[in-house]
Amino acid sequence: QLFNVVEEMVIASGVGRMPDVYIIPDDRPNAFAAGRKPETRVVCVTSGLLRLLNRDDLQGVIAHEIGHHKNGDPALMILMGVMMGAIVLLADVFLRGMFQTGGRRSSSKEKNDGGQIVLVILAIALAILAPILAQMMYFACSRRREYLADASAARFTRYPEGLASALEKISVQARGGPKANRVLAPMYIINPMEALAAVGLFSTHPPTEDRVHILRAMGGGVGYVDYDAAYRKITGKAGCIGARTLAEDTPAPAREAAAAGAAPVETREDKVTRSRDVGDLLGRLDGLRLMKCACGVGIKVPPGSRWDSIPCPRCGRDNPVPRINQPG
Repeated sequence: QLFNVVEEMVIASGVGRMPDVYIIPDDRPNAFAAGRKPETRVVCVTSGLLRLLNRDDLQGVIAHEIGHHKNGDPALMILMGVMMGAIVLLADVFLRGMFQTGGRRSSSKEKNDGGQIVLVILAIALAILAPILAQMMYFACSRRREYLADASAARFTRYPEGLASALEKISVQARGGPKANRVLAPMYIINPMEALAAVGLFSTHPPTEDRVHILRAMGGGVGYVDYDAAYRKITGKAGCIGARTLAEDTPAPAREAAAAGAAPVETREDKVTRSRDVGDLLGRLDGLRLMKCACGVGIKVPPGSRWDSIPCPRCGRDNPVPRINQPG
């Protein structure tokens, strides 16, 4: 299902080459995109995300990540990060040089000594403020690209509710999870520091609540124009989509959920089945062999096992373990 969803979103977005897909065995629900060039593009999802989301929700998350690739965000944010790092480094070198020399000035009593002091003070102030301003610009750019990726996801899936529902579920799950690392915040689909009231000028992601409200305020349309109008309505700010993108946008109606009419209510059995399927997938990727007992119980055989047979935990039947060169 995951690979089918990625392929669908690649076709819908027109991004071209299919990115490599990786599954990270981590219970925390998350997804991210990486890779500057088409041949190095990847989409990564965690096993926790696959267990948590239904197909419509997963499609919204994958479309969001494909939207990052479509909009060139990985390359842009690398460039922004390099620029920010260069500014911080230059400011640090300047301040270290000032402190090491003790801020010595010429001992001559010229009339422009006062002006030199003012220039030195301004230079020090700029060296202190420049890294802060550079970080603010980086984070502002990151938040804007997240909004654009949300708009792209709504466009590609034609179902904004899918991503909105996914963001809500991920946000709820993240509140009870382990403490997030601020350094890795850009690699999350939501702001991992949101529970710590870190949403603001130095946040990599917009508030999840705003993102959900915007997606649900698109008024039955899925175009960039519809998203931009919803953004202005919810945030009270100027639009977040570029004028050229808005001018080239074509209107399109939202589709219904996977089932005709309202989205089906998930049962506990649905969630258990999905979790079992994810576990089986991870097992196959790790080299586990899956056997079926006659009573219907699935048995996982670890790689390199030398057992001749394994008893079924339900019925007690001995199940012969097929050798690697035997069909099984």
